[in-house]
This record gives sequence, C-alpha cells and structure tokens, in this order.
Amino acid sequence: MGSRRIKLFLIKAIILLVVPAVIYINVLNKVDYYCFYENGVYIACVNDREEAKEAFNQVKGDVNKRFGTTIEESNNISFKKSSGNVVSEYTLNELKENIVKNLKLNITAFRFVLGKRYIGYIANKEEGKQILEKVADRYIDIGKIDKSDIVSISIDTNSEYIEEKTSVSNVLPTDEVVNKIIETDKDSEEPLVKVEVKTKDKNMIDVEPSTIINSSEDLFIGESKVDKGINGKNEVEEESTYINGKKINTEKISEKVVMKPIDTVIHTGIKNPIPSGVAFLSKPSRGSISSNFGARWGEVHHGIDIASNVGDPIGAALDGMVKETSYNNVYGNMIVVDHGGGIETIYGHCSKVLVKPGQKIKRGDIIGKVGTTGRSTGPHLHFELRVNGTAINPNKYIK
Repeated sequence: MGSRRIKLFLIKAIILLVVPAVIYINVLNKVDYYCFYENGVYIACVNDREEAKEAFNQVKGDVNKRFGTTIEESNNISFKKSSGNVVSEYTLNELKENIVKNLKLNITAFRFVLGKRYIGYIANKEEGKQILEKVADRYIDIGKIDKSDIVSISIDTNSEYIEEKTSVSNVLPTDEVVNKIIETDKDSEEPLVKVEVKTKDKNMIDVEPSTIINSSEDLFIGESKVDKGINGKNEVEEESTYINGKKINTEKISEKVVMKPIDTVIHTGIKNPIPSGVAFLSKPSRGSISSNFGARWGEVHHGIDIASNVGDPIGAALDGMVKETSYNNVYGNMIVVDHGGGIETIYGHCSKVLVKPGQKIKRGDIIGKVGTTGRSTGPHLHFELRVNGTAINPNKYIK
C-alpha cells in the first residue's frame, strides 16, 4: 500500500509541475502579429506593420514607373491585430510579390508573342526589347564568351506585341520572361530567339622547327650529332561564331610571324672509319665469340660467331637502313643492313627477323632473335662486316 501511495504522489507532482510549464511556454510563444490587407484582400501576416507599409509604397512606385499608372487612393492597406504562434517573417521582396499578386488593378499591357508562342504579359514594347537584350546577355554568360572579344551581336526572332487590358498581377517580371525563353529554347532545333555572337581574338601559337639532314665529314659513318631547333611564335587572329551560347564555327583571319623557328640540324657522319681503324660498331649480341674471322675447316669464315641462346635479342651494330631480309641454306634467316659509305653488316642464323627492307634503324635497335637456322652446329649469331662488298674482320671495329 505504501508503494502505491508513493506512485500516486509522484504522478500528481508531475502533473502540477509539467502542465503549468507547458502553458507558460505556449504563452511565451503567443505574440501579437498583424494580418495585412489591401482593399480588404488578405496579403500576409506580418510582425512589422511599418515594413509592410514600406513594401506597399514601393509597389506603388514600381507600378507607376513600369506602367505609367498611379494606384488610386482607394487602394488602401489595413491591419488586423491578432495573437497566436510566432509567424515566419517575410522578406521585403516576398511582401512586394504578395502585394502585386493580390493587387486589384487593371492596366494596359502587352501580350508578348515569339514565333506564334505566347510568352507572357509585359509592360511595353521597350520592355520587350530589353528582354531580348537580356536573353543575349544570358547566352553570352552561358557560352563563357569574353565580352572584350565581341565584335557583333544579332538577335533574330519573330516577335509580336498585342495590346490588352489585364490585371497588374498577370504581368511577369522581366527576368522571369527571360528564364522562360531560355528554358523553352533549350536543346530546340528551331529556337524562338536566335542570338548570334561573333568574336575576334588573337592567340600565340608554337611553330615546330623543320629538320635538316646535314652530311658531315667531321663525323664517322654511324655517328651523328643533333643541334636541336627552337620553336617559333606566330600570332593568329581568329573569328568565332556562337549561336545561343554554343560555338559553331572558328575561322582563321590572319597569321603573323612573331619569331621564326630555328631548324633542327642532324649532322650525319660520312667519314669512313675503316682506314682509321676506329672501333665504331656495337657488339650485336651478348655472349662470347666461338669462332673468329678467317680460315676454318679448309674454308674462309667471312665473319665471327657469337655464342648465344635461342631467342636472345640481336641489336643493330650501327645506324642504318635494312637492305635485305632473306633465307639461304648457309646463313639461314639473315638480315643485311646498309650503313652508307659502302659499309654493310650481316646477321645470320636468326630464329626471328623483326625488321623489313627499307626500315631505318638506330644503333642498338632489336632487329632479330638468335637461332640455328641454315648451316649451324648450335645457337649463335653469325656477324659480318663488309666494305664495298668484301668481308673484313669485324673484331677490330667492335667497341
């Protein structure tokens, strides 16, 4: 029984404390506010009567300026005081919009028609011209066009202005008309308004240098030296055309040389290294020499054999051009490279040939794979050096 009495006591205490607190909080949230009327028509409920009056006075000024019409004295405003929960505060612009929407005032306006499509009511024809100019400005912004580059703007549209009597609340703000035109013409193949913008701008472009091949007697065959060129600079003037913010065409009007490019010159050696005994060849394959140049088994061995594994890479011993790729019973798959000046190198017994006749190659380029094709006792590369068709010992010319 004691426990039950305690529970009843606690419940009564909660009721006595909480209920008055809720009532007190609700009273705090009850404030005086004013319901705003214009000629008896409800506009909004506001907390500040002076702000509402200011909004109404501004609307009167706007209507007079836009339509040349003065709101009559009968268009009075009134307030009714009330109490209740705190209402959301209106901004000055929101109050003005509500006043215009409920303003009972007939004016002379113009039905704005573009290409037989009704867009909305506007105040006058001059306002229609301003709207089209704003549309053009919007497309300039959409296309991110630099205004300093613009040389012409043309607006093509079939517009019509139909004078009518209507309520001032039916006349759209100019920005709303602009947005409606832009949205209507979005992705349209035949837009109601076609804004053509032409621009001219100048850009500097790089001009790549030409490459000149120069024969040099100061360099041995297979050697080369490059004097790298320098890019030139040209000033190019271009005219671009935009339709409704989209670039549709760019034409070059003029191009002026600002700085001429300096050509790249490749000096290629023509000096014969053979008489000088210069080591000018790279070793074409890894591995040791298993057979030298000269007499062998009662015959003359016209090159050297470099023992390698099947599939090992064969590198070009010197810059040149592939003269021949063929097969015969002695050399098997073979590659002949012409280095100029009557100098040739031959690569025999290849398992694979990776180049074609006429192909230009550089020292070290992989041109084939070691093999055992042709007359061969094991995997190796047969390497020859020929001068004017005669095989000579390549050993003294390999670096």
